[in-house]
Amino acid sequence: MDFELDQEAVALLAAAGAVLDAEATPDLIRAAWPDGGQRLRPAGLEQVRKVWVTLADQGVVGALVGEDDGGLGLDLGHTVPLLERIGYVGLPVPAVETIVYAAPLLAAAGHPALPDMLAGRALVAVGTTTAAGKTLVPHGQQADLVILPEDRASPPEGGLRVFAAGELAWEPVTTVDGARALARLAGPPTDDAGTVLVRGPEAARAAADAAWWRAALGTSAVLVGLAARMLSITIAYVKQRQQFGVPVGSFQAIKHALASAHIAVEFARPAVLAAGWEQARFPADGLAAGPPRATQDAQEAQDATSVAKVLAADAARLAARASIQCHGAIAYTTEYDLHLFAKRAWALIPAYGDPTWHRAHLARGLGLRDATAGATAAAAPQQRAAM
Repeated sequence: MDFELDQEAVALLAAAGAVLDAEATPDLIRAAWPDGGQRLRPAGLEQVRKVWVTLADQGVVGALVGEDDGGLGLDLGHTVPLLERIGYVGLPVPAVETIVYAAPLLAAAGHPALPDMLAGRALVAVGTTTAAGKTLVPHGQQADLVILPEDRASPPEGGLRVFAAGELAWEPVTTVDGARALARLAGPPTDDAGTVLVRGPEAARAAADAAWWRAALGTSAVLVGLAARMLSITIAYVKQRQQFGVPVGSFQAIKHALASAHIAVEFARPAVLAAGWEQARFPADGLAAGPPRATQDAQEAQDATSVAKVLAADAARLAARASIQCHGAIAYTTEYDLHLFAKRAWALIPAYGDPTWHRAHLARGLGLRDATAGATAAAAPQQRAAM
């Protein structure tokens, strides 16, 4: 499989990378964390918004939107490296939800908010219903638009809706990663709230399912970026930290721990790229294709995405553990940059299906029924996304 990017994707990655290197610093992540209470700081949100608008000017938000709708017309295969780069800097915005989940849906529906989203003026968050029946929305406190699970947001005729944030009642929620601005839906939306993106229950389920798989892939790419960043921080540290008159990075135990994590990242990266190209083989919006498992191409794309999510999540978990162990006590302090990326990784590992769920998905495809214990095969796509 050829993973080479075309000229437009290379140019986008270079332009976005320059912005991220210059603007998306650990201090920006800290500015997005709540100050004392659970609510975010307005000044921090404003800083994050400015960076997002700059990225939008480069075409980042419209990467998967067709040129006729104001986007770049790229596919997921060409977008994966960009999402990995966003993960590497830990940008505290719902990038996957806006770029990968929502943008194709809003474009297909001709939604009037699409221009604002492409310009970086509208961030989109996506809700998930927990096993306890609560609807949680990562980045819900900073989003302008929210897409909710169908069971919490179905108009009488059935369909998938998007809401303005002001149409919903929120409660802030404390989470491991404060920069994700987690919110809980305080009550169900009214029947006349929001606008319909996709009408009809079957079409809505197909569209939401396709978007869920896109987001699972996007999250995998972000996790690879986070893992690479944690290793980069740690390698720099063990090169300069002295013990017994030599750098601690010269110790065999340190070398082996970081080498194992590095290998995990390097195995995950091509798997995520491959899943991107597999998903590019069927329509990105999912509306014309019907349920994703209706075609062999779609089934292979789902399986490739599950492989990618498992490997990326495992790599991020291993990188976080090795990085913290190699640093020692300083890694446990909130003043040190490492915790910003480790906590983001821990928050994203269960998002859009944790490794156990995706392993069970692969096992079901192979007919290994015993391997699916503990995973709910019939779970709706949104119910697979844990916080």
